[in-house]
Amino acid sequence: MSAPPVIETTGLRKVYRGRRGTRVAVQDLNLSVTAGGVHGFLGPNGSGKTTTIRMLLGLARPTAGTMRLFGEEVPRRLPAVLPRVGAVVESPKFSPTFTGRHNLLLLARAAGLPEARVDAAVETVGLTGRDDDRCAGYSLGMKQRLAIAATLLKEPELLILDEPTNGLDPAGIREIRETITGLGQRGVTVLLSSHILAEVQQVCDSVTIIGHGRMLAGGSVDELLAGTSDEHRVSVPDPAAALAALGTAGIDARVDGADLLARTPEPARITRALGEAGVWLTALEPVRRDLESVFLELTAGQELGSDTRPPSDPGSTGHGHHDGVER
Repeated sequence: MSAPPVIETTGLRKVYRGRRGTRVAVQDLNLSVTAGGVHGFLGPNGSGKTTTIRMLLGLARPTAGTMRLFGEEVPRRLPAVLPRVGAVVESPKFSPTFTGRHNLLLLARAAGLPEARVDAAVETVGLTGRDDDRCAGYSLGMKQRLAIAATLLKEPELLILDEPTNGLDPAGIREIRETITGLGQRGVTVLLSSHILAEVQQVCDSVTIIGHGRMLAGGSVDELLAGTSDEHRVSVPDPAAALAALGTAGIDARVDGADLLARTPEPARITRALGEAGVWLTALEPVRRDLESVFLELTAGQELGSDTRPPSDPGSTGHGHHDGVER
């Protein structure tokens, strides 16, 4: 018998009610994440990513539907599975006057965990050599890596990260990317909520794309990117003449650097139109889809960005930031 999904939701729904009326944050969401690797959880601003994560962690109460972690129903069975889950869902908070190592030691002692795990966590997130520096001098990226290290103290099987690269510079984004990739390779299942699509494409094995609280697409990254788009890159000595010729033939085209991008499911139309106009074609190649193009097709008209935080949930439990350590 195969193991159950690490994360599974069925008909998950969340409605917020306030003075300005009701807002449906999550609508009948069916999500399934199998064990191992990095799973991207993608959606435009306000699509329900953060609300879904908060419900999974018991920080918000669903209006309808069911949720399971490791096959156990949550939130009813959350205490039983929480030791297997680590999460960072808000900006990390540590004592700025203590060193990174001291902060981690305090967390380990409070949770009754072996202090030796601090060394392993520091090494995993790449803070070796900086762990004895005070947190006040840490960059935002280093603080984010320290937060991930805190979740690793209890050696979780599932790590949930909500927009871990928000506000980071390119160097910080690369450091977090390397940390996440390494964790996935070690067998940890990582649920990565993000809107930085190029980063997701580099680290994720599978993805779920949601919009307006509904699932729009899901599967392996390779499956979603399979095939090509209708766009073709056209290289010609005279782009202006080629653009006019393609326009006359009814082919949508635009300038892209020194080349043109022409959209048609029949590339032979491009060569025929250019040949009839006497324009010499030096190269014609299909443009492969990337995750961003797939995402934009599915979420057309929606704003790309990190989720806005939902209002306080009267049925929530715990605190907004999970350092992943039981206390």
